[in-house]
Amino acid sequence: FRGLSQTIISVSNPRFLQLKRFFATEKLRPKIFITAKLPQKSFEKLEQSCHIQDYWTSDQPLPRSHLLKLSSSVDGLVCVLSNKIDKELLSVSKHLKVISTLSVGYDHIDLEECRRLGIKVGNTPGVLSESTADLVLTLMLATARRIPEAVNAVHEGTWPKSFLPTWMCGRDLHSSTVGIIGLGGIGSAVGRRLLGFGCNI
Repeated sequence: FRGLSQTIISVSNPRFLQLKRFFATEKLRPKIFITAKLPQKSFEKLEQSCHIQDYWTSDQPLPRSHLLKLSSSVDGLVCVLSNKIDKELLSVSKHLKVISTLSVGYDHIDLEECRRLGIKVGNTPGVLSESTADLVLTLMLATARRIPEAVNAVHEGTWPKSFLPTWMCGRDLHSSTVGIIGLGGIGSAVGRRLLGFGCNI
């Protein structure tokens, strides 16, 4: 027992108390499964308060069989739009208490069944409205000014060697009349940007 005695820690030893607190905390931390690769900061924030039991980091879609298996023993699920959270999954996820989807939409989640089982569901409304509006304006400008065609002409070596006044002119975005179908968060953000171009909304 001589070797064994060297590994025994007194219950009053500060190291023992530290380990005891660690394991008690670890036991209380909810176990979660993350179904898609997250930004590092988001992952670290979750890691501070949760025990990340499984984390799908592949760029390939998560197979349905893996989703069912890995969701069965966790308290929380961090999912994406491509993960179907239906009765089949919820029936095998006996410990599931909360589902958080990295999306504004939640059509992939059976809300009625979650409500019946007392599972909380969270989404991310408004998080990407401004960024999406930026992208919409980028696409509008690129289309109106024929940017993809111009880039292709450079790559293909077909850019004219002399000035052609009407070549690749496209059309103006400023002072245009623009219709926005669906004036929600994103539509409103697009409208605010277009006002800066003097557009008639």
